[in-house]
Amino acid sequence: MKAPTQVKLGEISAYVNRGFSPSYVETDGVSILNQKCVRNGRIDFTLARLSSHKKTIPADKYLLPGDILINSTGVGTAGRVAFFDSSFKVSVDSHVTIVRINKKIADPKYVFYCLFGMEADIETFAEGSTGQIELSRDRVKDIDFQLPKLDEQRAIAAVLSSLDDKIYLLHRQNKTLLSIGQAVLKKNTTAGAPNVGWCTKKLGDLADVSWGDTNTTKKSYTSDGYDTFSASGLDGRMDHYDYDQPGIILSAIGANCGDTWLAFGKWSCIKNTIRILSKSEQVGIEYLYLYTHGKEFWPKRGSAQPFISQTDARACSVVVPDENTLNEFSNIAKPLFQKIDKNTKRIKLLAQVRDSLLPKLVSGEVGVI
Repeated sequence: MKAPTQVKLGEISAYVNRGFSPSYVETDGVSILNQKCVRNGRIDFTLARLSSHKKTIPADKYLLPGDILINSTGVGTAGRVAFFDSSFKVSVDSHVTIVRINKKIADPKYVFYCLFGMEADIETFAEGSTGQIELSRDRVKDIDFQLPKLDEQRAIAAVLSSLDDKIYLLHRQNKTLLSIGQAVLKKNTTAGAPNVGWCTKKLGDLADVSWGDTNTTKKSYTSDGYDTFSASGLDGRMDHYDYDQPGIILSAIGANCGDTWLAFGKWSCIKNTIRILSKSEQVGIEYLYLYTHGKEFWPKRGSAQPFISQTDARACSVVVPDENTLNEFSNIAKPLFQKIDKNTKRIKLLAQVRDSLLPKLVSGEVGVI
């Protein structure tokens, strides 16, 4: 096998440019992707905003299938990449760079995987002061990586895509299972006026509600270890764990304020999170997670930088059904969450296989054709 060539991104790109500055509206506009939409190599279209039809979007800034998106501003967000493979009429704002690969030279999906494996390194290309870093177009063009022959690129991309497809399907299955759990909860808790034996309690009476590790930040993350949650969700690992039981992690500050995640096994959570552990024999973590799931449940303070206080979280009201209703709910919900946990572990394993395969496939250590 011929050794791969070292190339710069600008050398194999037909187009590299930032998005535009939208004029945001609430309805009847063009979908605009922003930094929040780019995470874990995928695009979350539900977080897109709308730009007024009255503001013209340059034709070259509408995304084409095969475009690669690179977040280009902000500490912790600069360097994130995603692959656009849809036919939606959509653009990006000026905080995101569009990279359009010359398909005669390189396979866009292969290039995406190379960049995805380099996200942390790409962030170091950004310049500027703390909290205001920016990844210029010239710096994006200067990113270099290995480029094997075109047929090898396509074969490598196919192998990695097959793993990603499995991961995506497992994520979808988890969303479906969660929806079933929410439907069961709604059925059991919205039957009109409270029944005999029902009551309303404070979350702090049902669960141990405390801050995550306020002394630990993402700087403590390691390449391997135990799942660790930040205010952005499950996004790192550490060489130790703080909990070995199911728990809820609440994002307590910033853009994701009010989001919650369910943790199983051994895990930790760091600064700007609140962790919730059930202390009730009857009201399990599955019930508490589904009942409190959704940003609208949590009382927030502040505007520019919303946050949830520990005191306010403990004071949140939770309707507690009678024992029979709770048992009925538990009999259905527990198997659902066991399946979600199993899927989550498979997702983690597949992601590790994908990430470890990438450098070996690119270097030729592992052959594909």
